[in-house]
Amino acid sequence: MSAEPHPAVALALHVAATLASDDGKGVDYVDVRLRRGEEGPTRAQLEVALGPARETPRMPGPTFHRLAFQGPAGDVPVSLFADIDDETGRTVTLTARRDEL
Repeated sequence: MSAEPHPAVALALHVAATLASDDGKGVDYVDVRLRRGEEGPTRAQLEVALGPARETPRMPGPTFHRLAFQGPAGDVPVSLFADIDDETGRTVTLTARRDEL
């Protein structure tokens, strides 16, 4: 496994760090969607880059499950989420969300 995170994870981490700062003011969340057919990161790769995952409750219908990760430290709390395709076990979407009250 490469020491460098998957490019989509690196992008999500950059976005999350921006959202955790004053530069992210006015932005609620950013989605990073991977192209169909691309090899998105696996849960194991995500946990190496982002730390332990927490599974969120499943909603009926979708063919993916969502994992939650703690975002980077900053002035404003940020949460990271990954949608993992049930069939392939690969990430299809990464979301960085600014949790400003």
